[in-house]
Amino acid sequence: KLFIAGDRSQVGKSSVCLGLLGTLLRLGYQPHELAYIKPATQCEATQVIQLYCQHVGIACQPIGPIVYHKGFTRKFLEGHTETSQQLLQNAKLAVEEISRDKRVVVIDGVGYPAVGSICGTDN
Repeated sequence: KLFIAGDRSQVGKSSVCLGLLGTLLRLGYQPHELAYIKPATQCEATQVIQLYCQHVGIACQPIGPIVYHKGFTRKFLEGHTETSQQLLQNAKLAVEEISRDKRVVVIDGVGYPAVGSICGTDN
C-alpha cells in the first residue's frame, strides 16, 4: 500500500497517484492487481484518475466513506455525524475491501494535513 500525502490541496497528489498507476501498468502489473482509493475527500466531483481507472480496469473508489462537505465539522461537533471511531473504521474497512487480492493499492490523501483533525480523521 502506498499512501500519497501533500502539505495542502491542489499540489498534485492525485496526479502522482495517476502517474504511479500508469507506471505500474507499463512495468507489467495487470489492472486487476492494482487499486486506487481516496478514503477521505473534500471534493465529490469526478476526477481524471477515476476516469482513467475505469478506462483501464483498475479497481477504484474515488470518493471514500469520509466526505468533508461544507458544514461537516460543525455537524461533527454537534454530534450529528458518526463518531471518530466509526469514521476511521469505515475508512479502514474501505481500504481493506479494495485491497483484497491486490498487489499494489494507491491511497490518495486529502487536502491539507489538518483536514479532519477536529474529528480525529486527518491524514
